[in-house]
Amino acid sequence: MTKKNNRDRGRKAPNVNPQGLTEEVANQRPKSELEDNARKSNTKR
Repeated sequence: MTKKNNRDRGRKAPNVNPQGLTEEVANQRPKSELEDNARKSNTKR
């Protein structure tokens, strides 16, 4: 009984989108700039 119940494990839900696909490129750029600044501030220490 448990083997049949586990057959759907590992499948993603059909209504869930991977992160970033629905966002526009213009919206992704400020985030990457913030990440770059965070990396630089972390490496200065």
